[in-house]
Amino acid sequence: MALCVGGALLGACGGKPAPRPVRPSRPAPAYLPAPKSAKGYEVSWRAPSQNEVTRLGPVYAPSHQCPVPIGRLVVLEPTFLDLNGAPRRGTILVARAKAETLGRAFGELYSAGFRIERMDIWAAWWARLDPAAGELVNNTVGFSCRKLQSGSWSRHSFGEAIDINPVINPYSHRKYVFPKHPTIDYTQRRTRGKARVGEVAPYGPVTSAFWRLRWNWGGDWLTTKDWMHFSAPNATGVELIEHDEHDEVGQPEWQPKRQVGAVSAG
Repeated sequence: MALCVGGALLGACGGKPAPRPVRPSRPAPAYLPAPKSAKGYEVSWRAPSQNEVTRLGPVYAPSHQCPVPIGRLVVLEPTFLDLNGAPRRGTILVARAKAETLGRAFGELYSAGFRIERMDIWAAWWARLDPAAGELVNNTVGFSCRKLQSGSWSRHSFGEAIDINPVINPYSHRKYVFPKHPTIDYTQRRTRGKARVGEVAPYGPVTSAFWRLRWNWGGDWLTTKDWMHFSAPNATGVELIEHDEHDEVGQPEWQPKRQVGAVSAG
């Protein structure tokens, strides 16, 4: 005897069938278990200071009509390991509602020994020559107010997306790569063996940590790969599909518009 319980039989009993759940891109047991907390990890978050709000002008301007007010954003300050393995304190702008869970995720990366080159809200927000250092910026970032080519807001505009080590984990669409390292082809990803330092790999500590948050990874997209990019589902819980999306000036999803300008690295 079949009862009208669940979406599979709802259509036969009258009414609309329930939508099929989104299948995970890979089975949960394949992910690494959450590591135990490591000594030395600290995390805190605070409201941006008035000086910081002023300096955020290039990425948070009234003309943008950003979907969230500045009061819903916080400066998250987690400890991270740089590429040499030295602990440092980072700053990254994220949604206040996501601060606690992101703090735990960065704690997992720290405990697993994952390396992050830079996490500084005042560094250049896309990979280009750093006037101060004369080298490619490899900065891990969160909030940036911009729209996709489709007209919808990027999850970065809500402070609900993270780009990790963008030079090491670039955006790739067909033959286009951004940012492109001058000597190393980071599009040649290793599917077996140990990943490069700072590289986000399937089933590794980064994808495992964000999978536990049910965040989406750009490395799972089919035709376009955005290995740096992790984003939260939208407010209704629907999994976002941002692959093949570019912003209004045809640049990768994570990159701010060039006419807006970069945040000062001072």
